[in-house]
Amino acid sequence: MLKAAMLPALLLLAPVLMANPSPTPPAYPGPVMEVDETSAGATVTPLYDNDAADYGRVFRPTLVGNASDWVTIRIRSVTTMFGGGDTLYMTTPTLTAGGANFDIDTTGFVTTGVATGSETEFKVRFTPQSAGSFSGTVTYTWESDPYQYPGTYVDFRVNVQGSTSAAAVSYLSVHESTPAGTRVYHNQSSGNGREFGRRKLSAGPTAVLVLWLRNDAPMGAPDLHLGTPVLTTGSAEFALDLSGFVATVPAGAAAEVRVAFDPATVGIHAGALQLTQDDGVNASPFVVQLLGEGITEAWQLRVCDNSGPFFDNNPTPPAYTGSHMAENAPATGNRDLGTVDGGNSATLTLTICNADVGYFAWIGYVPGADLTLGTPTVQGDADFTVELAAYSTTVTSAQTTTLIVRFTPLANGVRSATILIPHMDGSEREPFRVQVTATGANVGVGNGSGTSNGGGCVSGHGSGVWLLLLTLFGLVAASRVASRTRT
Repeated sequence: MLKAAMLPALLLLAPVLMANPSPTPPAYPGPVMEVDETSAGATVTPLYDNDAADYGRVFRPTLVGNASDWVTIRIRSVTTMFGGGDTLYMTTPTLTAGGANFDIDTTGFVTTGVATGSETEFKVRFTPQSAGSFSGTVTYTWESDPYQYPGTYVDFRVNVQGSTSAAAVSYLSVHESTPAGTRVYHNQSSGNGREFGRRKLSAGPTAVLVLWLRNDAPMGAPDLHLGTPVLTTGSAEFALDLSGFVATVPAGAAAEVRVAFDPATVGIHAGALQLTQDDGVNASPFVVQLLGEGITEAWQLRVCDNSGPFFDNNPTPPAYTGSHMAENAPATGNRDLGTVDGGNSATLTLTICNADVGYFAWIGYVPGADLTLGTPTVQGDADFTVELAAYSTTVTSAQTTTLIVRFTPLANGVRSATILIPHMDGSEREPFRVQVTATGANVGVGNGSGTSNGGGCVSGHGSGVWLLLLTLFGLVAASRVASRTRT
């Protein structure tokens, strides 16, 4: 999404686009700035110049003379969807409103030039010096158009707000994954871990997202009391685990709620978790938005046990044309390697495809995301091994990689194993399981690989041969003697 701070510079591109109506517009050469409020390194919300205070920029009630937690503002120099971008020059952020009631930390802040693709940040917190409610503004300037207006800097303002409390009060603070993870705000649009992405219907539930419900208050504050969390109407595609939940949370402690996405129907599913709470500051009930999409086929990962072609590269984007197996499918067809005698082997080639083929936009073909794989392993009988000479852990859009499953019988009879393929396609079960089977025969017979008893049999066979030869020599000699006697 393009930020408001980009608009003055991007408007300059319009005459260029009108003069050059090619399918791929020229890249804007100037700097493009993206500003976000962050938590634990993840984006909470994008910021525009002079936005009203919201989310973490509204600090929890704070005792006079104390300080709230820091909130971090991140500034990135980015490219547009057309490419381009340039080094971003700024001035150091300062408090232009709020005075001593707020504190700013610009340690490490870069003003001499943030290169395209890089970022810098500053922090601000609430430090009330007297009772009341206070507003503050942090301002810095940036050179938005060094080509047409070199040396001209424009303001970017970040507004904050805080209020004091006469005594320490309980305060609900919700975080993803860990008690110090990305913060979640009441009714905030789904994002980060709460956006579960695509999930194949047959893949089962996604990995669990843990939501930590902290009483983010100083020691001595009252306990925080929570109502039992529930999934609201329309949240049937999500699963809730309350085994770590407690209703009473002392200051500095936390309760946990576990949520997973388990779609039963195709489509985009919006859900919500809600619970009542009594901190008197945040909304009650407090609502956590959830989002996921149910799909019939895995988004990226396709595993096949036949040769291609898997992609038709004539159209743009390429079309996926290969057949593929279901995850953990029975060992039928090529996955049954048949009967193999001892001392021999049979192989099966597995082809792994990245079926995220990308899309075609008016700016041209946009490839899909890379598919990241782990190293395959074998679970089961040791007769099966995997060979990875042609295997790659990164499969780019509309491309494939292969591995070989080899069966060398170590015992007679039916043998079986599961090939485990780790992957980062969240729409499919992980690891992807491939069932294989084969039958060993004549293991240890006539090939020197038998048991000690087998070795004895081989020696016995040798003695029998010599006895047979001696008998033949005896018969020949007797025949000659008889012939001489007759003459």
